[in-house]
Amino acid sequence: MKALILAAGFGTRLLPHTSVRPKPLFTINGTPILQICIEQLIESGFTDIIINTHHLHHQIEQFLAEYIADNQLNLAINRYKCPINITTIYEPEILDTGGAIRNVRDFMGNDPFMVINSDIVSDIDLKKVWDFHISGDWCATLILHDYPIYNKVSVNDESFIKSFCANKDFLCNISNSCDKLLAFTGIQVLSPQIFDYIYKNSVNNKTTPLKRANFGTDPFSSIELYSYLAEKGDLVKAFICKDIFWQDIGTPESYRDISIKFIISSILGLEPLQNIRNITINKLTGDGSDRCWFRSKLSDNQNVSSYQDISLIIADHGICNDNDKTQEVDSFINIGNHLLSKGLPVPKIKGYDRFAGLVVLEDLGDVHFQEFITQIYCRDNLEIPSNLKITSTNSYKVKDIEKQHLIIEHYKKICSLAIDFSIKGIEDFKDEWTFQTPSYSKEMILEKECRYFVEAFLQGCLKLDVQFEDFIDEFEFIADNAINDAFYGLMHRDMQSRNIMVKDSQYFFIDFQSARRGPLQYDLASLLIDPYVNLQEDIRENILYECLKEIKQKVQKLNGKAQGLTEEESTENFIKSYRYCSLTRNMQMLGAFSNLSINKGKTYFEQYIPVAIVNLKKNINFVDRDKIRSLYRCILDI
Repeated sequence: MKALILAAGFGTRLLPHTSVRPKPLFTINGTPILQICIEQLIESGFTDIIINTHHLHHQIEQFLAEYIADNQLNLAINRYKCPINITTIYEPEILDTGGAIRNVRDFMGNDPFMVINSDIVSDIDLKKVWDFHISGDWCATLILHDYPIYNKVSVNDESFIKSFCANKDFLCNISNSCDKLLAFTGIQVLSPQIFDYIYKNSVNNKTTPLKRANFGTDPFSSIELYSYLAEKGDLVKAFICKDIFWQDIGTPESYRDISIKFIISSILGLEPLQNIRNITINKLTGDGSDRCWFRSKLSDNQNVSSYQDISLIIADHGICNDNDKTQEVDSFINIGNHLLSKGLPVPKIKGYDRFAGLVVLEDLGDVHFQEFITQIYCRDNLEIPSNLKITSTNSYKVKDIEKQHLIIEHYKKICSLAIDFSIKGIEDFKDEWTFQTPSYSKEMILEKECRYFVEAFLQGCLKLDVQFEDFIDEFEFIADNAINDAFYGLMHRDMQSRNIMVKDSQYFFIDFQSARRGPLQYDLASLLIDPYVNLQEDIRENILYECLKEIKQKVQKLNGKAQGLTEEESTENFIKSYRYCSLTRNMQMLGAFSNLSINKGKTYFEQYIPVAIVNLKKNINFVDRDKIRSLYRCILDI
């Protein structure tokens, strides 16, 4: 049994990634899709396989040489007890799918053969299709299925193909006998007689109604050939599959979906092609980053009933084609595992596909700390712990004060975890895990926060005629004061209420991939001036000073492993650094909200800009205004 794998294409829909790696070598859960295709053919009994190449052909040839060398014994004697022959045929000029078929005439000889695209994954029984074809007397068998977005092939009642509506050069005239529209899977079985039509057509081109392609010499699509045959009579048969799994990887979206399904199958210990159709993927509401989030479950099926209560979250960082430097997905994986090893409250990483940019996490539900706190503010029937209850003749005031006390208690717990994040997280932390900068530095403050604030917010949002250089000395003063007296540990970088999940009365930090060495004060500022919740100023101050007490206690237990806060001067310096970190964080938030709203169309974030402005005006009054007069006047005038 012989087969041709089509692997010469440019993969233009997957650019720019296919400019450095051919699509057949895209991996699915670590395995190149070309390898999946080869092994599926071998499992079906195919012993002679030829792969056409063109785009980045050296990579495919190198992979094949290594694959054959690594699997020499398995390929030589497979379960059919037949030697396996795998080779390539290079096309100096790409011949398209039809030209590729014409080009393997000598390899195929007088035998029927299968042709399969190298960018598809399916659970189709290839041996069953092969047996179906050789039992008939038609020229070609094409595997079709019902796939609405691609249903363009018309089939008559005898399952012969009559036309291909997908090709713009042909009219789709569906008569009464053409009552079905189906999709072509990219898998076909051809009889050796196919070459007679190809070469007869080249001798007398007038016999073809196409009047555009010479099947003997020009590059041409196999669909053009099959259309020509279909118009001549019942020469192209449809093998119609039902209840199958089929997916191509032609687009980033389709590649992501198949990659998710394979990695979920692997995590659950399932055979991918046996259970893959039972895996559902639902997109979740995103955040401010460019990543996409999904929830995956198994649909109802008696064969996988034991897994139906399992729900997993997938973070999609996008295709990661760069192996030379740390990417965001690498930071997510390495930092996430590190934090978990330190006993810190983060979701467990269940698995990942580095090339696909996917990380699979335990599902922590849908309740963010923002929503949790908002419920406390809004609910009238909220149960207040007895130790927080007070008595007064003004019941409304009592309820309001009790809620404030309860909110403070929850924030104190979060801040306690944030302190642990800083102190425990820095232990054994490796700077090479970070994908941007290894630490929160003066340069980072100036570029990623101060310049961001000027260009995205002052210029982009408010349309003010100001420049970053107008405030450079003042920004440097702010940066110096933010980091000079900082309590350095591991900084989360975006520790706000939407990056904290609440599940079973426990809190979990998410979005930790930007963690680096930096001031604890920055994370505390991120929590306390967070516009998503907008805490009252007196509550912020209360929580801040409670944090100071806990930091001193925890540092004393470390026996000198971290810097101390034992003197009054150290306490004052800690607060001073916190004030300036509040400024830098506030400017970063306004830059981010503006950029997301204006440049990325995420208008949801516009509602938080006014709150962040009010906070900025309050925060700037806590610092030495004489050193930042220009910036101070600019902010007050907003």
